This record gives sequence, structure tokens and C-alpha cells, in this order.
Amino acid sequence: MGTLFYGNSAGIHVDDRTLEHLRLAMAVRLRRDESFMVSLPVEELGSGSRRNLWVSAAVPLQFVSSGSRVPSLNRLWIQAMGESEDSTGTLTVMPESEAAAYLERKHMRVMNQFGAESSHSEVRVAS
Repeated sequence: MGTLFYGNSAGIHVDDRTLEHLRLAMAVRLRRDESFMVSLPVEELGSGSRRNLWVSAAVPLQFVSSGSRVPSLNRLWIQAMGESEDSTGTLTVMPESEAAAYLERKHMRVMNQFGAESSHSEVRVAS
């Protein structure tokens, strides 16, 4: 179990594998100078509990893993968390098992939206 330290707050315990994937997803956004909300599950508060953090480059952030080995990486999981923002811009930590399905749903929404927009812009030629 790793720990996420954010600002002066007490550490938030997160599974090492999840913590490493979250670190990479957050790093991409911070490199673009984005500020954003992160929503992550908090096991010690009970089932379904989540903690939300406002993340910006101005607030110290530290990821401490308890294991000595870096976990293998799942690029789809990193991508899914990085792209998981909703209308509020929140990066949501999701289970690894949901990453591929999330990206598929997002892709379908984009394709449906693109299809709707292109059907409105069709030009009809009179014969």
C-alpha cells in the first residue's frame, strides 16, 4: 500500500499499482500546466467513499510506494484515468478492469457526436 501526500494533508493510502498509474495520468496533465480535480476511492472511510483533491502545480505532491518493484504498466488504464474527466474536469480513479470499457464508451460517444454533426452539415445537390 502506497501513500499519496498532497500539500500539508495526511497521506492518502492507495494500492501501489493504482498509485503508479495515477501518478502517470496526473503527470501528463500537470506537464500541460493544467489544474484539475482528482476523485479517488478511500477504503478506510467505507465502501463507496471517495476523496476529491484540487490539483495544481502550486501544491506539493508526493507519491510514495511501499513496494521495491515498479509494477507493470497498463497504458489503457493510464489513458482512461487521464481522459476520464467529466463536465467538471475531474480525473476519476477507476478500477483497472473498467479502463477498456470506459475508453470504448467514450469512443462511441465521440463517434456518435461526430456522426450527428456531419449529418447536419451535408450538402445536397439538386439533380
